[in-house]
Amino acid sequence: MKISTDEQEALWAEQIKYHAARYIWKKQDHVVPYRSKKQNWREWWESKYKESYIGYVEKMKQKKGA
Repeated sequence: MKISTDEQEALWAEQIKYHAARYIWKKQDHVVPYRSKKQNWREWWESKYKESYIGYVEKMKQKKGA
């Protein structure tokens, strides 16, 4: 079965969001470099994805069954 372009784009967007969350896990309280406003990585993620970072992490933990 062939996947549509819109479905592929949505899949890629979700994968990028997931991997961005993984990338910042250990440094979530560090300040993002080169930003005009002092923001930590967790705040950056929340402003980019308009969702609670910790809420997203918990949702993914439940989904994975960890």
